[in-house]
Amino acid sequence: MLVRLFTLCAVFGFALSLSGCGTPTKSGSGVPANAVAEGSTDEPRSAADIDKEARELLAAKDEVAEARAWLTGDRHMLWKGDPPTIRKLIDDIYAAGAPTVQAVGIGSLGENDKEKVWICAMFVAELPKSGEARAKVFAVENAFWKAMEAGEYATKDVGQSYLIINLDL
Repeated sequence: MLVRLFTLCAVFGFALSLSGCGTPTKSGSGVPANAVAEGSTDEPRSAADIDKEARELLAAKDEVAEARAWLTGDRHMLWKGDPPTIRKLIDDIYAAGAPTVQAVGIGSLGENDKEKVWICAMFVAELPKSGEARAKVFAVENAFWKAMEAGEYATKDVGQSYLIINLDL
């Protein structure tokens, strides 16, 4: 069964790469959803655009679960992320003041319930209203990306209500 599961994962990954599914956020450029290079004069996405995408992701109720709870599932996998690192990121985002963090875009692999696994590559955090807490959430996310060697980019606070964390870069 384990060999079959790995085969399914490899086939699924190859299919995703062929389908262009590796760019689910509007950025589509291999950087965090609202990030701009440090020192760049490029404008980040608008708050309205980010919030629209986040609301669309959250509206797919059968593909959404609270992040901490979802990450504890024994047949739950991350796309391009290791569970302990992502659990710490989610815990740190909550500790910084985010009211909620949701796993979004959850899909399944496997032919039947016995072999089925669930996979996720994105999270949406509701941002706190307080300026200080918002700054802490952005600092946590930017530190995460820096540690993941995407550090030349920084996610900007443009007044959006949500922070989209896309692991499929």
